[in-house]
Amino acid sequence: MEVGGTYGGSLRALELYLAHSNRKCLSHDLLFYFPTPHAERLAPYVEKISTLYSEVPAWLSVTPATQNETKNKGLRRMARLSGVAALRKWLSPIKQSPTIFRMARVIRRGEYDLVHINNTFTYQVPTLLAARMAGIPVIAHVRNPVPDEQFTRFLARRVNCLVSVADAHSTNLRKMDRSLRVVTCQDALGPVSTDSHSVELLRHSLVDDGEILVGSLGRLVLAKGFEFFVRAASLVVAEVPKARFAIAGEGPQKEQLEDLICSLGLQDHFRLVGFRSDAGNFIASLDIFVCSSLWEGLPLTALEAMRLEKPVISTPAGAIPEIIQARQNGLIVPFQDPVGLKDAIVELVRDAVLRESLGKAGYAATVPYCDLEARARDIDMVFVSAGEAGTEEFSVTGGLGEPQRAAKKSPRSPAL
Repeated sequence: MEVGGTYGGSLRALELYLAHSNRKCLSHDLLFYFPTPHAERLAPYVEKISTLYSEVPAWLSVTPATQNETKNKGLRRMARLSGVAALRKWLSPIKQSPTIFRMARVIRRGEYDLVHINNTFTYQVPTLLAARMAGIPVIAHVRNPVPDEQFTRFLARRVNCLVSVADAHSTNLRKMDRSLRVVTCQDALGPVSTDSHSVELLRHSLVDDGEILVGSLGRLVLAKGFEFFVRAASLVVAEVPKARFAIAGEGPQKEQLEDLICSLGLQDHFRLVGFRSDAGNFIASLDIFVCSSLWEGLPLTALEAMRLEKPVISTPAGAIPEIIQARQNGLIVPFQDPVGLKDAIVELVRDAVLRESLGKAGYAATVPYCDLEARARDIDMVFVSAGEAGTEEFSVTGGLGEPQRAAKKSPRSPAL
């Protein structure tokens, strides 16, 4: 089950999983809340793809992500009032009740053995409640940090197993409630496609000979922390004028970032290049990759950069500390710290030897994530375990290199 709308990181991870899942014993249907471009890419791996609505329902017109980014300061102040935000969350299922009942009917008609929530479960309250109404076990992914609050715990206790993509998130979930069943299953890293001619053309469109290109890739949203990347760039240029910067991606913060670039006088140094379907070519054109995220699950763009032997500078968001060992295969800087990010960029711009050594070590760190069959087996075994146990508690281990319990039987159609 996916919310949909954009083909983002969670769908990329789902596509890789489905492509390498054991379809001899597991079959899948895929349901979106509303139409999603490029969803047809998953069609070869599922029995059917369907959507619940032909357009975005009213209650979803403001998602949890966009709520964080709203410019209406009055609403934000009200949301911070004690109890107001919590009350809104507890009342949200009332507004969502038509979707809950509609989804429950779909689940019952499908006679599914299991419902899989592929987004972080707090984004899919109707899915979770509909599955419980239909009496079907639920496996829910946790791809981003979730708040430690009563409503989150209420939802989490209704999930048979929470699948986290980072050990840090798994630890926080267990601290939140020891009764929760949590397993870490890192997302897989698929092949990163590049074309040398296209890379050369792209690079020449962004920098001149002798200049260093520092860049990032992702949706232009608050979570990516691009504001701090832009501010760091203004500090870098003051020390290293040959540095140039670029971000590939689209999103609601585009205008805000363009204004910031202009206000800092970076028009000749910083480019927003828009969405790139050839993400591998963009990353390959860079000399240094920056992940400035405020929160993450498993940032695949950073892994892709490491796979292409690009030195990576990142905040310690999500699974990054499990991937990057500081100064061994990358550099880690604090959150929301333009000065710290500037220092790291300047060091790499001035030290070609360090750039090369971090790039090679970064490539080696990505190898376990490229075992697509093993990563898919991790998820398969979580599904199988849930199908065997039904709504009772089950045991499963997970994570890179950890053993999985063998299947005794397999669900007929485990996931929407």
